[in-house]
Amino acid sequence: MSTREASFKRDRVRPSLFAASKNTTASGGRRSLTAPSLEVLSSEQIAKLIKSGVMARRPADEVLSRKELTELQRRLSMMSPTAVEDFYRSAHMVCRIGPGHFPSARAIQELVQAWKQMRKWR
Repeated sequence: MSTREASFKRDRVRPSLFAASKNTTASGGRRSLTAPSLEVLSSEQIAKLIKSGVMARRPADEVLSRKELTELQRRLSMMSPTAVEDFYRSAHMVCRIGPGHFPSARAIQELVQAWKQMRKWR
């Protein structure tokens, strides 16, 4: 068995996610990483890599439909300016980005609708 075949078999048993590039210095210099070769990965690992490329989807109930947006706009237009300002302030507090918190699309839609209504009255 040649050295190349032994190296290939060893890598198949213990594949690394990232392999050091060829231009690594022997004196302990900085090592750069390259993407894994698909030849080194098993078919199960390749399937996991492909599957992990899919973006997560938000649940459908977190987004207001056009009908719900129209209804919200109608309700806001019937409120007093003070009530709309209060609604805007509460929506703004919900939409604040903090550590570990990112606002939902629904919360941002509500904030935008309140802003649009206040803008109309300006």
